[in-house]
Amino acid sequence: MAMVGRFGSLRFSVSSDRVLTFNNLKITRGMKTTEHDVPWYKGRLEVTGENLDSATLDICLRADLGVSPKKQAENIRQLMHQKTANYLVVGGHKLMDRRCIITDMSETWNYVYRNGKVYEIQVSLTFKEYN
Repeated sequence: MAMVGRFGSLRFSVSSDRVLTFNNLKITRGMKTTEHDVPWYKGRLEVTGENLDSATLDICLRADLGVSPKKQAENIRQLMHQKTANYLVVGGHKLMDRRCIITDMSETWNYVYRNGKVYEIQVSLTFKEYN
């Protein structure tokens, strides 16, 4: 099994019988600023601190890739509701300076078959630094 990354108990990995990985990883970092007016001139910009880093990513949970979509989505929901801060790690490297929590989760149920059997769920997650 080849480990891609992790967030707490959520392990992103690829093997011959199971694929659980992500795409569209986006990390946002920024500075807090305040603008001050100066009569007759352009204003002044003051840096007042750093914004909390955040990251978003999408996970495709597919039954044919060895994952139970409903069960895995429920595991991710529980991880979010636990509010336990963990490092988001990809390739052995922390993506943010501090631990983070999942602040938002959306699910798109793409394929649902007879008797409610779910074939694919697309999950989008937002992570934010947390003390």
